Amino acid sequence: MSTQVTVKRTVAIALMEALGFKTASKHDNKKLARKLEGLEELIDENTKVEDPALDEQLKAILEADKVSVKDDEESEASEGEEKKDKKAKKAKGEKGEKGEKDPKEEKKPTKTLNRIETAAQAVMALTEKTKVKDIVKKADDIYVAAGGKSNLKESNYSTNRAVQCLEAVGLIKVEDNEVSVIGTVTSK
Repeated sequence: MSTQVTVKRTVAIALMEALGFKTASKHDNKKLARKLEGLEELIDENTKVEDPALDEQLKAILEADKVSVKDDEESEASEGEEKKDKKAKKAKGEKGEKGEKDPKEEKKPTKTLNRIETAAQAVMALTEKTKVKDIVKKADDIYVAAGGKSNLKESNYSTNRAVQCLEAVGLIKVEDNEVSVIGTVTSK
């Protein structure tokens, strides 16, 4: 039996940020859902967050087969509206009956993942000096959690490019193949 969990956007962002994913608020709901579904590969079952409500939500997400993220006002109102819409369509004889596909429900192409972006996220999430090879693994894990395929060779290349760029702009410092974050990025 397949289980699905629906999470409010603000809760999903708070949970991801509590787990160290600082850019969670920049992602759309579908990408947040993919990241939440991939958490079981990045953390173990003993991982806890400080907020008890978020910790309970984390447990539910890890046990679920599918995760969806809804805007806060959408998640409260959508359940009743979906039932009304289905009944109205059936009564009118509109699409939704067996054999017919609703064009709105077709999958839209998702944004192509960027390995250098995930490598930069892994670097900027550091809290202490870390070897580049460990960052490569973390960047690959983030990429996989976002729906990509694991490839340590590509992750190594992308991480080294990201490290070079971040060092050039003064956000990180590299000494003896160890990286430490010395700056922060703020958005306007």
